[in-house]
Amino acid sequence: HAILNVLPLRVPAGENDVGCECFAADLHTNAAVGRYKPHRVLIYDKHSGGVGIASRAREHLPELISLALTLVNDCACVGRVDG
Repeated sequence: HAILNVLPLRVPAGENDVGCECFAADLHTNAAVGRYKPHRVLIYDKHSGGVGIASRAREHLPELISLALTLVNDCACVGRVDG
């Protein structure tokens, strides 16, 4: 969901325009930290038939992941994500 929060920095989109789901075929968890570890992430257009936001997001995905990781790591909250 951090990816969705940084998406508008690179692709014009509102909070009701795109969605995100995480998938893990075997519901794999990281035993060391007891945390769900998805094998893939799906970003999709919420509008019927799509409007191309997810396609444009794909073009920026590596940068979006980096921005999302920075957003989470810069948060003062407990339980930071290590890259």
